[in-house]
Amino acid sequence: MRGIVAHLNYISKRGRLEIEDERGHALSGKDAVNALADQWRFGGSRIDEVSDRREAFNIMLSMPNGTNAVAVKQAAREFAQAALADHFYVMV
Repeated sequence: MRGIVAHLNYISKRGRLEIEDERGHALSGKDAVNALADQWRFGGSRIDEVSDRREAFNIMLSMPNGTNAVAVKQAAREFAQAALADHFYVMV
C-alpha cells in the first residue's frame, strides 16, 4: 500500500492535478487522494503497507505530439473501462 499511495501522490502531483476514478468521479486535493488511498486500503481485501505481492499496476498511454488532448483522454477512458472492468483504477 505504501507504493500505491506514493504513486497516487506522484500522478496527482500531491493533489494538485485532478484524478478520475473508474466511476468517472473527479477527485482533487490532498484529502481526496488520502481518502482514495484509504478506500483502496480497506475497500475489500486489506492491502498490507509493505508486501511482496503485486497489488497494483501502472499503465501509461501516450500519443504522438499534436494529438488532440480531449480525444486522447476519451480514448484512455474507453480503454480503461474495457480493459480494467471490475477493478479499481484512476487516471490523470
